[in-house]
Amino acid sequence: MKILIEQRKMAEMLNMTARAASKANNVFQALSGVHLQAVNGNLILTSYNLDVAVKISTAEVEIIEEGEALSNAQYLADFISKLDTSPISLELTKTSKLAIKYGKSKGNINTMGKDGWAAPKFDGEGFNEIFCVKSKDLKKGLEAVMFAAANDHFRKVFTGVLFDIKDGVINLVGSDTHKLAWHIISDVEGAKEGQFIAPTKLLKEVVRVLKDTEDLVTVISNDSTLVFKTDETIISVRLLDGQFPDYRAIIPSATHSMSMPNENLKSSLGRIKTLPQDDKTKLPAAKLLINGNGEIKIEYVSEVAGTISEVIPLDDYPSLEEEMTIIVNANYLHEIASSINSQINIGFAEPARPILITGEDTVSKYVLVPMR
Repeated sequence: MKILIEQRKMAEMLNMTARAASKANNVFQALSGVHLQAVNGNLILTSYNLDVAVKISTAEVEIIEEGEALSNAQYLADFISKLDTSPISLELTKTSKLAIKYGKSKGNINTMGKDGWAAPKFDGEGFNEIFCVKSKDLKKGLEAVMFAAANDHFRKVFTGVLFDIKDGVINLVGSDTHKLAWHIISDVEGAKEGQFIAPTKLLKEVVRVLKDTEDLVTVISNDSTLVFKTDETIISVRLLDGQFPDYRAIIPSATHSMSMPNENLKSSLGRIKTLPQDDKTKLPAAKLLINGNGEIKIEYVSEVAGTISEVIPLDDYPSLEEEMTIIVNANYLHEIASSINSQINIGFAEPARPILITGEDTVSKYVLVPMR
């Protein structure tokens, strides 16, 4: 195998595949490798571990001699990333080294035996196409809900994002039981009804390759994996087992509502986050004082650093007979506000009941459970 390729392109491809390769696997050494294949005018890089698989191809390469090689993904990615942005050549030598020439310099990277290497399966028998959607829409939807999922939870479904395909639309839902995010994608082709839960940490790798374009992404699945296909990249992620709760039943009914410029709320919460959390609760408890006079007051107390009291004017506000106080986790509310552009609308009923938050459009809904 011998190829000529721009350093920037090679580094970009290796950065993605190295993230999928196992960082340390003494039993299956091939899982820490990246498989390079030069064939039919394309360079194809593939790597995988037990949870995620990535395959990237490009025609932006000059193939002098077709062939294949398997090398440690992290070593190769780190080395290529340090080279100058100029054309480089990669050649598999007779001594099974990957010779990399850059300018007048050269590096020889060890390759790995292909014993134990088996190309991951991305399609074929058992796989079915479930929907096709614009890259920018899927990226926006995933970014709108992933933050709401838990980093760790004894019920693993709460560490993932639910794909609920129903009535021709995709419902993306993430929740850690304290907050919930629900985003609807309606511009969908060939939607097949079904539910799938994919780990959030793996979907972050999918978001990395999605672009803000109208290029189509095809999604297929079998019983255990969800596969995302773009023009150059294929990513397969392992699905989570379990039943996601009925998220529609969690959406609260609001008897009161208020709205304000979102930037005002984000700025206020950002200042609150600069103070340490209360020593007693270990949580950033912020009080929302709503009295129906066209303003909302936000109070925060840190026994270590002091207090903050901020007043934000409301564009729309409820008519209340007496002041209502809702205590929320300031970090959670800030995360939700950071996912909304321009105007933010907050619907509520009673101090202890969940609040419903939306932006100017209603394709994204957020539910926040107050603190007691």
